[in-house]
Amino acid sequence: MANIEELKTKVHNYFKGNYIQIELDNNSIINVYNCMFHNVIVDDNNDMTYLYYGRYYEEQKDYDTMTKYYLMSIERNNINAMRSMGLYYDRKKDYDNMMKYYLMGIDNNDSYSMNNLGVYYYERKDYDNMMKYYLMAIAKENGHAMYNLGLYYENCGDYNNMIKYYLIAVNHNHFKAC
Repeated sequence: MANIEELKTKVHNYFKGNYIQIELDNNSIINVYNCMFHNVIVDDNNDMTYLYYGRYYEEQKDYDTMTKYYLMSIERNNINAMRSMGLYYDRKKDYDNMMKYYLMGIDNNDSYSMNNLGVYYYERKDYDNMMKYYLMAIAKENGHAMYNLGLYYENCGDYNNMIKYYLIAVNHNHFKAC
């Protein structure tokens, strides 16, 4: 078998296009690698392994198995899995379940779930709730929410607030604002 660094590189390269890269311990790297390349599942009772199993099966479009592993990760209080389920249900336009998982993430202080819910409300022109969730995320230093609020103000023609939030996003190294 390859050394752990080679396995880690293969796993990370596989998920490179994924929206979040999360560091895995060596056992999880080996388990995720074996799942992806040898179709071997190890039940190691690790929320991060389950999260990556879920991501792998999402990439494979096996949504039943994806859901199984995300839920196993959520049972272990993994906020990334909560957010992933929210994103999945958002894409399916199942907004009740989307809301359930984003709110679960928010209850666990996940600023990305806050931002995503802000985007949801922005798209529905519910600007009071949009503002509520963007500001919650900004309080947690979420650069996406800073940028999104700047964009909102730009679209409203409020250039003073646009500049304010874009500059805050730049200071937090948000890639679109830089």
